Amino acid sequence: MLDVTVVVPCRNEQDFVGIFDKIIEETNKSVRAEFLFIDGMSDDETPGLIQVLISKYDNVRLIENKKRTTPQALNLGINAACGKFICRMDCHSHYPQDYVGQLYVKFQNFQKTYPDMANLGGIVKTLPRRKHPFSQAVSEVLSSNFGVGGSAFRTLDESSGVLIDVDTVPFGFFRLDTLLKIGGFDEDMIKNQDDHLNAALIAAGYKVKCDPSLVIEYYPRDRIGELWRMFFNYGLFKPLSVFKLRHLPTLRQLVPGGFVLYLISTPAAFSMLDANLFYLYLIPFYIYVLLLAIASGNLSSPWLCLSKMIVFPLVHISYGLGYLTGVLRWTISLK
Repeated sequence: MLDVTVVVPCRNEQDFVGIFDKIIEETNKSVRAEFLFIDGMSDDETPGLIQVLISKYDNVRLIENKKRTTPQALNLGINAACGKFICRMDCHSHYPQDYVGQLYVKFQNFQKTYPDMANLGGIVKTLPRRKHPFSQAVSEVLSSNFGVGGSAFRTLDESSGVLIDVDTVPFGFFRLDTLLKIGGFDEDMIKNQDDHLNAALIAAGYKVKCDPSLVIEYYPRDRIGELWRMFFNYGLFKPLSVFKLRHLPTLRQLVPGGFVLYLISTPAAFSMLDANLFYLYLIPFYIYVLLLAIASGNLSSPWLCLSKMIVFPLVHISYGLGYLTGVLRWTISLK
């Protein structure tokens, strides 16, 4: 049996799949591993580039994912795995040198102290995709407590250096038998499948650990439409996870939806309340604007400040609308 199976879901990743050439080379120096690329029927050069890796390395395989969804891809990889551990990776991030080998050693060492640890991951350092104020704003918003509500793997600094319990980590490193025991990834979770899996692990009595010394560089989408769709979909599938788990993993996921409900109800409040009560009703809005100004403030770069004042509400409102839509959608469809 191999030490690690690296599972990489991909579709139309011709511009990114090449990063794995160096990753495979470095991994092979320290750990017995295989790399499974689960391709969602790409119509670009992705399969051909994976075939180049297969011709170069004898521990690379290509598996077709006809359903084209990420959780389906992950489960195909898990079921085909020959490794004792599963390392879940993707194509849109830059990883530390010998990332897989480090996780393999760290997981085994940490599990001696934390036998209930089921998943180990690092932190994400969100970097701008382009040299543009809006792109910089996106990277800063997704790294701030005000932007993402204290999501530890996004906001922790690598200098903290202390292994901590978290509700989720990016990607992840697991024991294969643990994933099989809980049934793998839920294939209904087209989005948020990692968050849902980690919540299911915690509900089953396991721990999810984050090691801030492992830093993954991530380049997020930085177009308004792409950012809106991404966070709307994150919000959309959160209620489905709650319904399936039958409990709320974190309270912070309710905040954007509550904020959107508050904004929607403001015209009704204006028509129903007298002036003094309406001013009191607006206090949460004033507080939000104040926090927005503080979080966005950057006197040295007015364009960056303005961009952040757009990105923060965009992220909050799109996620909140997605969450409320998800509550309605899944309430109706799961009856």
